[in-house]
Amino acid sequence: MNKGDYTKAAEYYGQYSEQVKKPKPEIGYRIGYANYRLGDFKIAAENLKRAASDRDSIGVYASYYLGILYLKEGNKLYALTAFDNARKSDINQQLKEESAYQYAKVSYDLGRSEEAIEAFKSFISTYPNSSHSDEINDLLSEAYLTTNNYQLALDHIEGLYFVNSSMQKVYQKAAYLKGAELFNQARYPQAITLFGKSLKYTPDSQYKALANLWAAESYSIGKRYDQAIQNYLLVVTNSTAREADQLKARYVLAYAC
Repeated sequence: MNKGDYTKAAEYYGQYSEQVKKPKPEIGYRIGYANYRLGDFKIAAENLKRAASDRDSIGVYASYYLGILYLKEGNKLYALTAFDNARKSDINQQLKEESAYQYAKVSYDLGRSEEAIEAFKSFISTYPNSSHSDEINDLLSEAYLTTNNYQLALDHIEGLYFVNSSMQKVYQKAAYLKGAELFNQARYPQAITLFGKSLKYTPDSQYKALANLWAAESYSIGKRYDQAIQNYLLVVTNSTAREADQLKARYVLAYAC
């Protein structure tokens, strides 16, 4: 149906709704959808909300498009509720998948990290071959990172067949932060392992410098001076390293000489 058809449909349904104040849910959905396609979100929302109250296929479709409409208006909280309703129905599997996808993303956008993590995990488990899988895997690794679940972020990424550039950044940062956490607990051998993991992918040169610096510090504490010197040299030769980190590395190297 092209835009002209939707215009005609909206006009017809407008005349109909003037005569029938409480149209059946199916008609309400058609009125809402036609106006949604035409960009008249106010009329669309009014009718889709009424249709969404039903638990049949019409209600599920209405909930989904109501969610999309709320996203366009920037009302993410209402969108979340609409997608939550749609994702719980088994009437249409494709719509169920799309609703689950939107629900997970909106949860994350709203800062509901724990809910988002569960939704991401559920989506990956339920729809392993989805066209959204790469994006959801990206978001799950980011969600682990933002909630300080560094080991979970690492475990998740290490379990993937392919690690894209976005996840490489997360992996590098999560490994460094987990290493720093272990260093602060005086667990130096374990910290060295994590700093090494951080250096597996190095898209961020500053985190590369930090991983080398604190690996060097860990080696030094363990009296493994040859390895420490190697890592300190990598900090000194990193032009993007922070000045304070470079000065620290230069000082230790000068003292070692």
